Amino acid sequence: MNRAKFLVIELDEDNSIFFEKQRRVLNGKSYSTDFFKEEMIAS
Repeated sequence: MNRAKFLVIELDEDNSIFFEKQRRVLNGKSYSTDFFKEEMIAS
């Protein structure tokens, strides 16, 4: 069972809240899940 994970982070205009999108490809089918996180510190 091959499983690849891709992580894409998109920052909003204020850079305070960003969308963490995790895309999973399993058996030729892609599953996407969205996570919301707050207060990310960009160094």
